[in-house]
Amino acid sequence: MNDSWLDVYEDLRKQLKIGERHILKMSKIEQQVFLKQTDVFREKFLYSVVSPEAIKEAEEWVENLGSKVEEVKEVLKLKGLTFTRELKSFLDDPREHLKKKIFVYTFDLFAGNITLDEFLSKASAAIRTSLRTNMRTIYQTWVFLSLVEHLAREGRIVYPEHGYIYLERNARQKVRIIPPNCIVETKSGGRLSFFIEAPRPVAWEDSGDLRKIWKLYVCLRPDFLVYGGSVMNILELDKMPPVKRPNVIIECKELEDWYRRARDLRGWWSRAMSAEEWRLLWLKGLFEGLGEAMGLKKMRLEEREESRKSWRVKEYRLVQMYKSFYKPDEMILITRTQLPSAVRSEIEDMGLVVYEDIGFSSDKLAEVAERLSKFSKVEGGDFFAQVKKILGVEDVTCSVLSTSLLELVRRHREELLELLRHTK
Repeated sequence: MNDSWLDVYEDLRKQLKIGERHILKMSKIEQQVFLKQTDVFREKFLYSVVSPEAIKEAEEWVENLGSKVEEVKEVLKLKGLTFTRELKSFLDDPREHLKKKIFVYTFDLFAGNITLDEFLSKASAAIRTSLRTNMRTIYQTWVFLSLVEHLAREGRIVYPEHGYIYLERNARQKVRIIPPNCIVETKSGGRLSFFIEAPRPVAWEDSGDLRKIWKLYVCLRPDFLVYGGSVMNILELDKMPPVKRPNVIIECKELEDWYRRARDLRGWWSRAMSAEEWRLLWLKGLFEGLGEAMGLKKMRLEEREESRKSWRVKEYRLVQMYKSFYKPDEMILITRTQLPSAVRSEIEDMGLVVYEDIGFSSDKLAEVAERLSKFSKVEGGDFFAQVKKILGVEDVTCSVLSTSLLELVRRHREELLELLRHTK
């Protein structure tokens, strides 16, 4: 069957019985046929927006990340990792996930709630945005896991303590703190705290709260903020930026032509929204959604004046903005592909350290991990760190040191017991 999505659309449109209130009136058998045909329609439309090669590439990236996840779980003795619901769905099946993105638009089209032109515009944008966002997240996650694996291979994961790493920030800031995604202890005993796509908004209750934390909604969010030591909360609302100054910022770029692209930023210059305005927008979405579900014409609430300004900025300038805004000790750029020499020189002139053409080769990130380890900090009360310092053996792993100390206790058991008896 080589019909285009438009052919399928025309055939289905002729079969439908659409009432004046846009409610589809079909028998159960007609519903089953309709659902099967709309699935065909969505798949054909999907491949009119993105190529089969793009879907194949997405599946290859999913496989690369899946392999890295299993490797990290085995090497670092982890129980598991948690993904955002969006990414998890994409990892399960990229093609089906992208088809889900136009499910509602498809039914709106056949119910007569939107025109064919509106469907084409909205559905195409939904597919492209979802594909681009998930591909970016996959590469970012792969880089993060590769770095953690290098750093903790002869060390350990200090936080979270229960053997799971959270790769999302959903609902983790309800107690009005911004906690790390992961704290790694390196083989030298120094620790590094990683924050993925922070800062994110914390919980609020009224307009006063919202005004205080508004800067978190519009703040620049690099891929990773890295801090030396165990840092359990980076929030500092009385400052701008509203977080502790990071030791290192890492930004990942997965696209070959990323430096040619631009992004619209809604910055800290935007007026803070009140709780009442927020509630109004929520109610607007609720009423419009209910109206569509009931087959009614869209219910329009009073429009409010839009005062949210945006600023279009080139991607390679954005990484410079991260550095200027957060003022880290070091800013690292990791690119999947090779950069033109002129672009690399310009970025390095901005004060960034560039690691290019990484692809999906973890070995190429070993130098980045080594660079990060120089910013690790030994906790003052860390027993193993103190022993290493006394012995002058910073390169011994905590595991080897623990085994050696136990053997030393066995050999000098009576001497240690005598010491303990005289220790107050």
